[in-house]
Amino acid sequence: MEGKQSPQLRDIFRQMYADAIRLQSAKIGSEHFVLAVLARPEANPGRAILRSGTRTSSLKNALEDSVRGTANHYDGDAIVATDDAELAMKAAKHEADLLKSSEIDPNHVLLAILSDTDAPCTSILGSYNITYDWAKRALFEA
Repeated sequence: MEGKQSPQLRDIFRQMYADAIRLQSAKIGSEHFVLAVLARPEANPGRAILRSGTRTSSLKNALEDSVRGTANHYDGDAIVATDDAELAMKAAKHEADLLKSSEIDPNHVLLAILSDTDAPCTSILGSYNITYDWAKRALFEA
């Protein structure tokens, strides 16, 4: 991803990789990002989701089930990003630019994921009332 990444985002990326291995995923998707955020509630998106009253255990189960439902099981080779995840990472740079941020942080990635209304992860989040508009308010107007 182009642009300077915040230390917090790099930590979340490490957690995403660990979650992909734990779930035996050959590909890292946007779902892994949200799972990593939920595992790190000190990150601003994690705090916002917790404050929203979302049943995080239910959300986590839904995300894990969606990842487990894929045919891309990890076999020890390199883990690659899904197309949705690659698009979200590119869009995160755009979100950071719009918000005049000098680095890309987890907030920008969550907004980028939610901006892709066709992505499966966005649909799952939407079923928990986590939408782009909600995230923009929760992350930047609190």
